[in-house]
Amino acid sequence: MFICSVLYSLAPIFEKKGDAPRAAMCREWTEKLEKEIEEKGVTEKDGKKIYALETDGLGSFNVMDDANIPNLLAIPYYRYPFTNTRSIKTRATLF
Repeated sequence: MFICSVLYSLAPIFEKKGDAPRAAMCREWTEKLEKEIEEKGVTEKDGKKIYALETDGLGSFNVMDDANIPNLLAIPYYRYPFTNTRSIKTRATLF
């Protein structure tokens, strides 16, 4: 999630500098990573779909939070997700 937010922020900077290929690459990777997070980084707890702190991508999840950034509590800080309310559900379920 943190990497997505960084790539999302970098794309307009590359565009402004005239580096369209890098801007496109940032957008492409942001899209790919978001898709993978939504497919493999979401689990269910207390009947709500929430983000897991860690996953192996094979169905095992670690539903907790870490004291350092990036963590689940800091999702709004680094502006991920861009159009989704799952982070609010995650925060409410974990804390």
